[in-house]
Amino acid sequence: MNRTNKRNSSVELLRVIAMFFILICHAVLGTQQLPSGMEIRENLFYSLGSISISSIAITGVDVFVLISGWFGINFKLKSVLKIVFETLFLLILIYSCVLFLGIDTFSIDGVRLCLALTHQYWFIMAYIGLCIFAPILNAFVENCPREVFKRFLILFYVFQTYYCLLTDTVDYYGGYSIVFFCGLYLTARYFRVYTPQFMNKNAKQLLLGTFVSIVVISTFSLVALGHPAKMFRYDNPLVIILSLSLLHVFVNRTFNSTFINWLAGSCLSVYIIHYNPYVFRHFQLIIRNLMESDGMLYALKLAAFLSLVFLVCVLVDQIRIFIWKRIVTKLH
Repeated sequence: MNRTNKRNSSVELLRVIAMFFILICHAVLGTQQLPSGMEIRENLFYSLGSISISSIAITGVDVFVLISGWFGINFKLKSVLKIVFETLFLLILIYSCVLFLGIDTFSIDGVRLCLALTHQYWFIMAYIGLCIFAPILNAFVENCPREVFKRFLILFYVFQTYYCLLTDTVDYYGGYSIVFFCGLYLTARYFRVYTPQFMNKNAKQLLLGTFVSIVVISTFSLVALGHPAKMFRYDNPLVIILSLSLLHVFVNRTFNSTFINWLAGSCLSVYIIHYNPYVFRHFQLIIRNLMESDGMLYALKLAAFLSLVFLVCVLVDQIRIFIWKRIVTKLH
């Protein structure tokens, strides 16, 4: 949606890392549970490792949206159709294989899945919604005075933190919503347009500080309360600050890599393919088998498996890319 003619591979690398973070979240937070208070007391080193990995991986979704906000989304129907085609093509491809192999029979639920009308693909729906809102958001950024823009963001996050995160009075679905995506988009636009000096100078320190804060707070909360105190939510202010700091670290560097750009071009497909219920059940089964290994061996096996999943999804997506290019060429 927001590519420039010459892509900065540093940002594309961050896109790849963000998708890998999402894979980690689905493996660690979606398949197994965070360590309990007793497990933390009995094996502090292993527990801190799991909590630390989850603390940085939870930024994946926020980083994706912040990248879009940093560069801005120039709404084009072709770009939206590309996302729709990518989603429908891959989902129909998977479902066709499922039917052909006799894994399942044709059903209305299968059709709903092919149309991405299931909770697994909330991100697709929310992101397309963000694209539709983008022209209005861009007009707001271009015409709004800096102080008014700044005040809006402060009030937005005060409102969201109090009414959504702390009290659950207003339901933004823990960050799984278009409204939250719009807030992230405007946040990234503000930091791109006005470039606050404190972020440029202290991005690494802020990154480390918020990361340590999430680890410490969630660890103590797991021991004392039995839960991580909403640390692993997309709309948690610490997660947003950590994501924004991570973005600043990468956008301030520039290099070019054809391989990184190639991987980044299929990031969305990695999400679509591996999170498909027919695929994800096997994904979870393998993760549970890997969990039988202990400590460092488990971490190495997990990293190797997730890397393999990422690469296989990228290779499968080349079919979609080839067909999309042929369609675009014929239309032109």
